[in-house]
Amino acid sequence: DIDTKINKKRRRSFLPTFPYGWSEDGWPRERAHRVSERKKDRGSTAKILMSTPHITELEQILLTADDLAPFNAHLSTAMAIYSPTAPRKPFCTLGWRERWWLHNSASQQVMINYWLFESSEEAQTAADQSRPWLSTKTVWVQGRRESIYQPSEEATERLKGANAWQADHNFLFVKDNVLVLVAEFGKQVPQETTLAIATKILERIEANPENETK
Repeated sequence: DIDTKINKKRRRSFLPTFPYGWSEDGWPRERAHRVSERKKDRGSTAKILMSTPHITELEQILLTADDLAPFNAHLSTAMAIYSPTAPRKPFCTLGWRERWWLHNSASQQVMINYWLFESSEEAQTAADQSRPWLSTKTVWVQGRRESIYQPSEEATERLKGANAWQADHNFLFVKDNVLVLVAEFGKQVPQETTLAIATKILERIEANPENETK
């Protein structure tokens, strides 16, 4: 069932010629840094080990149709994507986008972008650098134009433990080595719905066994 089971055949059917190849478990992979490059960038092997990602497989956090059952969600498309900062660093180790129709309506679409990075530091850097590119809209902040993705009380309250930003009904957040964007189009999907979806993903990340020892 395409709505409830993510498998190798489904992934590859959407993007059969992803330029950077496929990981052993069937997920498309963006070109990763070489170990020598990581040492040069981060200064020492010890620092690299400290930056080991907490989430290593997309299946650990990927929402399914069962997770989105309250919204009567139907998977529309899925595809591999590049890092939000491409072609500049930091490069994600894996990027994945899914579009869901809610309540059997094409007008109520939600797009979920997942990016996995080698460290929480890289995920945070990618969020900071990509926010101006995610939307052409800007707002005035202390006398200058900045990205419409800004911290909000709603995002901070509901997405506790994550660095989060809001733009209209859209939410961007970083948790550990994961960057996630939950977005809708034209304010057709209520803010409460996109925030609830973002919260579900955050709960998946926090439920990862490696986080229990943190």
